[in-house]
Amino acid sequence: MKNEIFNTVTDYPRHIFTIKEIEKIVKADIYGMLRKFLNTYYKEGLLFEYSLIKLSGQSTKISTFQEVLKEFVPGKMIEYKELSHRDDYELKLNCLDGAIKYLDYKRFGHIDVEIVNEVPLVPYSVWVEKYDGEKIEMIQTSRKADILIGQIDKKSSAEELKIYVYNAEGELKKEMIYKNEDDYEEMDAQEILPEFVNIISQNDTDTIQNDTVRFFVYTDLNNWGFFVVPIQRKSDQLYLGRKQYFSL
Repeated sequence: MKNEIFNTVTDYPRHIFTIKEIEKIVKADIYGMLRKFLNTYYKEGLLFEYSLIKLSGQSTKISTFQEVLKEFVPGKMIEYKELSHRDDYELKLNCLDGAIKYLDYKRFGHIDVEIVNEVPLVPYSVWVEKYDGEKIEMIQTSRKADILIGQIDKKSSAEELKIYVYNAEGELKKEMIYKNEDDYEEMDAQEILPEFVNIISQNDTDTIQNDTVRFFVYTDLNNWGFFVVPIQRKSDQLYLGRKQYFSL
């Protein structure tokens, strides 16, 4: 329509998208989603604890989803169930009904509730470079985020630590730099260890050589990112560096 007048368009479109092209795009997204979901549980050894995994929703009904699913699960182990409109509607309301019952029972004192949160899995990996340029992994992806620790030694003269963050699919997402500034505090191991319980051990501090700085990279439950803290030794004396948090 032009100037409120309908015109006949006879030019052939320059770009044409058919259902086949759209299916290829959607298939890649579905594959990535299923791979991230199932591989995470597989690597943690949790997948074998389930006798049944129920997937529901509109996406599970399309043939592309069912085709991709067979790449992860043998076809004989997959069971499809056609739901009526009523069953489909009720399935969507199950979570809402459960939430309403929970609030009612808690309000009237019918239940004693104790909510336990599962430890989340780290969706990224952290890598640093060795002296020869080779990258080594400090924090592994898809591991429980309670406490993950990695460490690397550098010469005390190192001015920075270059950090690479990858997602669960192995794609580089961020490059970060820890500035190894000269703001160390002279401390003994007995003073350092209580501040880093379950992170830095007596053996960690005892094995640091003179003129060497050891960078510790670690996570904790209260933060989604990770921390970097260095400890160096000079003339047989330990020095604690600045702790820095890196958000994602």
